[in-house]
Amino acid sequence: MTSHAGSLGQRQQPTTAAAVSRRAVIALPVAAAGAAHATSAVAAPAARRRRTVAYVGSRTTAAREGQGKGIEVYDVGPDGDTWTLLQTVELDNPTFLAADRTRRYLYAVHGDFTYVSAYRIDPGTGRLTALGHQETGGRNPAHLAVDPSNRFLVVANHSSGTVATLPLRDDGRLGPLTDLLSLPGEPGPHRTDQTGAKPHHVPFSPDGRFIVVPDKGLDRIFTLTLDAASGKLGFGPVPSVPAREATGPRHIAFHPPALRLHGRRAPLDRHRIPLGRPAR
Repeated sequence: MTSHAGSLGQRQQPTTAAAVSRRAVIALPVAAAGAAHATSAVAAPAARRRRTVAYVGSRTTAAREGQGKGIEVYDVGPDGDTWTLLQTVELDNPTFLAADRTRRYLYAVHGDFTYVSAYRIDPGTGRLTALGHQETGGRNPAHLAVDPSNRFLVVANHSSGTVATLPLRDDGRLGPLTDLLSLPGEPGPHRTDQTGAKPHHVPFSPDGRFIVVPDKGLDRIFTLTLDAASGKLGFGPVPSVPAREATGPRHIAFHPPALRLHGRRAPLDRHRIPLGRPAR
C-alpha cells in the first residue's frame, strides 16, 4: 500500500470535465491562494475571491482493472469545464470520498481493503496532507458519510455485511473504531452476488436523524440511528423494508415523499419508509 502526497513541480496542462473518468468526485469552494486567515471554505469571507477545487477518487489495483493513481486534486476553471491538475495523492483504490462539515478535512475509503484515510485540506490551495488511517472493522469499505454533528464517520463494509463508526478528532484525524453493526436477513436469490449482507451506501436522511442503508446482498433497505454522543449505532423505528427480489439495491437518493432506489438489476425503484416525526 502506498499513502503519500505526490509532489508536482508545476501545474499540469488543463483538461476538461468530460476527460475525467467515472470516479468519485467531490467539488469544494476554497479561498483564493494566499487569502489571509481563511481557515475553511465555510469561514472564508464572501468578499474574497474563491475558486472550486475537485477531488477525484479512482480504482488503482489490477484486480479492479484500475487505471487511476489515487486521489487527484483539480483546480476547476470558472466555466466549470477546464480542470487543471494540482496534485496526485498516490494510494490504493480511494473509491469513495467525503469531506467533513467544515470542509477542512477529506476522508477516503479503500475498496477491497480494510481501512479509511484522513487528509487535511489546505484552505488556500486545496492541496491535501495525509493524517493517517484507521481500520474499519471489515472488508471492502464501499461508502462513507460524516454525521451532522461532525463527530463521527460512518462506513459501509460491503464485503463483511457491517456498518462502522469512527470518531473524528479535532485535528481531523480518525480515532479507533467506535461501533460495528451487523445487518441481519436472508440473502437474495443470486448465488454469487447475494451470499450475505452487502451494505453499499450510508447516506443520512435529509433531517439528519437516520442513516438509510441499501443492502445489495439481502434485497433490503435498513434505517439506522446514530447516538451523536457515543457513536453507537442502532436500528430505526422501521428497522428495514424489503426491496424487490434480486434487484440488489446499491444507492439511495431522497425525494419527497419517497426514496429513489438504484439497484443492480432494477435501475429505479421507489420506497416509502415511515421514519417517524421530527423531534420538536
